[in-house]
Amino acid sequence: MMTVDEAKRELHYVRSLDKALKSAEDEISRYRSDIYSLQATDYSKDKVQTFSHSDLSDKICRLTELKYKADRLWDRLIDERTRVILKIRQLDKPIYQSLLIEYYICGKTWGQVCVALSYSWKQIHRLHAKALECYGKIEDDIE
Repeated sequence: MMTVDEAKRELHYVRSLDKALKSAEDEISRYRSDIYSLQATDYSKDKVQTFSHSDLSDKICRLTELKYKADRLWDRLIDERTRVILKIRQLDKPIYQSLLIEYYICGKTWGQVCVALSYSWKQIHRLHAKALECYGKIEDDIE
């Protein structure tokens, strides 16, 4: 059995993994864009301008590293998300399940959760506290 703080920390970890993955994918996209925008030698101008092949190879190496990092994050996110969802699905009240999934798994803001579940801000936070208590009581015997 875990405390409410431990339950919240576990759930926030999944949410943070998702954010880290999105950041990694944004960085990959930027590196791809940089690589595609590198220009080759332009012989039509009086002054020949070139790019360094080492710049290109450095960018490709960095892109490969970022993709590897993103793949590891994906694996960890899928494992953790699956484990947490299985625990959430053990909660007795469907509203607790929906609330925890909307916020921690889907990454919605509290305002979006209020709208999605048709509850006021105060009610959502009251339900959240109770959902965390119940979540903390679930044994983590899921492998």
